[in-house]
Amino acid sequence: MGDIGPTAEMDEQMQVQPPASFKYVRKVDPEMAAEAMAREEVVLHSVLDGLSGAEHLAVNYACVPPEKGSPGGRHIHEVEQVFYIIEGAMRVEVEGREFLAEAGNVVVFPKGVPHMNWNDGPDMLRVLSFNSPLPDPARPIAIPVK
Repeated sequence: MGDIGPTAEMDEQMQVQPPASFKYVRKVDPEMAAEAMAREEVVLHSVLDGLSGAEHLAVNYACVPPEKGSPGGRHIHEVEQVFYIIEGAMRVEVEGREFLAEAGNVVVFPKGVPHMNWNDGPDMLRVLSFNSPLPDPARPIAIPVK
């Protein structure tokens, strides 16, 4: 029987050399929560995007103070969006149903599905947000819907 794995030629074609400035390990700023509380608004930190070397995925770290969340209310995305809840709890409304996602949970919003998400708890909400494919920086990430 022949080898069904990738050939040496295929393996070589799949290898990509990122730019020398590419950061394989990225720091997330834990002090952002204090800034979010002081400003009483959501504070985002771009961990990975098209400007920092990504081709297919954007990653953001967000700190969401109590009673804050989706700017503009119900919205959709042109990409898939996934949240990993690091700390706190996120209230989610999707397809007319409400859910509570707590630390350690993953929230998935398929492309084009109307939803809202917010922090209705007393503590800071910290999440990692993943968007794929890489959002077009010329387009709004959230598109309001009724």
